[in-house]
Amino acid sequence: MLMRRIYERLRPVAIELRAIYPSSVPPKGDAFDWVQMGGTQQELARELQLNPKHVLVDKSLSIVHLDEVEPKEIEWLWPGYLPQGMLVMLEGQKGVGKSWMTLQLAAMISNGDVNVPGTPTGSKGKGKVMLLCHEDPIDEIIVPRLKQMNADMSNVSILQSTIDLESGEEQWFDLSADITALEDELNSDDYKMLIIDPINNYINTSVDTYKDSQMRAVLSPLAAMAQRTGVCIIGIRHFKKSKEGSMLDWGVGSIAYGAVARTVHAIIRDPVSKYKERLLFPVETNIGVKPPPIAFEIVDDGLGASFEWLGTRDYTEEFLVASMKETSATKTKEWHDEKLEKLQTMLSDGMPHGFKATAQILGVSAITLLDYLYRSSYSPEEIDIHGEIPPLQWGIGDKSDKNGV
Repeated sequence: MLMRRIYERLRPVAIELRAIYPSSVPPKGDAFDWVQMGGTQQELARELQLNPKHVLVDKSLSIVHLDEVEPKEIEWLWPGYLPQGMLVMLEGQKGVGKSWMTLQLAAMISNGDVNVPGTPTGSKGKGKVMLLCHEDPIDEIIVPRLKQMNADMSNVSILQSTIDLESGEEQWFDLSADITALEDELNSDDYKMLIIDPINNYINTSVDTYKDSQMRAVLSPLAAMAQRTGVCIIGIRHFKKSKEGSMLDWGVGSIAYGAVARTVHAIIRDPVSKYKERLLFPVETNIGVKPPPIAFEIVDDGLGASFEWLGTRDYTEEFLVASMKETSATKTKEWHDEKLEKLQTMLSDGMPHGFKATAQILGVSAITLLDYLYRSSYSPEEIDIHGEIPPLQWGIGDKSDKNGV
């Protein structure tokens, strides 16, 4: 501070000002320290020639010399799809199966069994998975699905909130304000994956998610934390309603999401299979060659639904986008009749079915499912969109007059 004040006094009268920072002087040392260490006037003059500073600075630059860096291979939880220690974005339309996919990934990591037909096997052993999610009930949705997927439940946990240590007040988790506490937790055990579903739920409302600079200020520290901890962080993001440009442009908000993430995957319905199957489609990767898309299905088993991998598919993005546009434009009465027929067959088994799971299996929106149910003789009082659909009270053979949209 003293040197800075001296500089400011001399600046109006001096022709040139320079500062010297001899490497042998301790931090915040001065000329007196130099003399005490045996420095001479001649050595000080040589130091000025070797390392002159034209301004008085209070910061230095951290520079990495690449000839001193040892190359390091990328480590994978799932080769080609889930890099360890990096940020991955998983994006898709609401209701297409993103949460199903993340729970399936969590189950595989919890067991150390990343084995998907047609893809390289992951081999990192069992690991802890943390879920940051509030959209689905823990006891009614998340835990039953994970158990059905044979997850090692001792390796899966859910971050519900932060707790102020002074007041004891429980607060909503904030990716900017609470990232240090999150990193401490991830370092405290053998965590291999963190799932944030959806990521925008945990970004402060003061942040404009459509502004690149503001979003990079949130996402870059998150990506840096992934690298420090070695944890694969998966952020979930919804698609926009409009599908202009490439799939990389379909996500809600700034392009920073895809730019900061090392890998971006989309979850979409397979238009070739008439939406009966879904795809995990690698949209972009900055760390290698894009792996092939993988098909999966949410299978109705009468009491609920289960996740099933179906193997890789040979689709390009251009082909899928064109097929999706064609399919979207041809949702005729026959298409709806087929969906309604499937729904009525499901509900005629005498068992209740979850509303949300049924909509996902059919590949329709909640509003469309409600329309199907009304046309199947359900009254509004019988339908709980957050719960179960009761069984149909009439048989398959009696439904011909109920059919049609």
